[in-house]
Amino acid sequence: MSRAPEFIALSDAAVRAVAGTNSRHVALIEDAFGVLVETPGGGVSISGDAKARGQAKKAVQTIAERADQGLEIEEADVRVAIGQARSGAPPGHGPGQTLPIGKRGQVAPKTPNQAKYLDALASATWCSAWVPPAPARPSWPWRTGRACCSAGPWTG
Repeated sequence: MSRAPEFIALSDAAVRAVAGTNSRHVALIEDAFGVLVETPGGGVSISGDAKARGQAKKAVQTIAERADQGLEIEEADVRVAIGQARSGAPPGHGPGQTLPIGKRGQVAPKTPNQAKYLDALASATWCSAWVPPAPARPSWPWRTGRACCSAGPWTG
């Protein structure tokens, strides 16, 4: 395995986003993949073993794409990019999709089942209905919350 550095040419905005305030984003990437990330100007240089370099490169490219779109990059975005690079999941889990945004930033799946769940949430038709309080022993599946999963879309 080669430990030679790999240079990735980036725009100035992308280099600033990858580095982060006080190089915090670079530190997160270095800790996550066990690589050395340097920002000599005009891009980013990544040193480490081949597999770790490849994963770090994916994370850097994801961050750079968001920065080039004019989006502000926060620590949560870097952690999402790291998680995507580790899992091999494409950004947004599909063509033209983005990750859902929660109260603390983007929500990234940590397991394949979580990725399937987020895909199901993104593609589901949602409805809202008032449900009366359930008795001590539920007798109807919709009172236990299983109706949405087993009965298909609600046509109410």
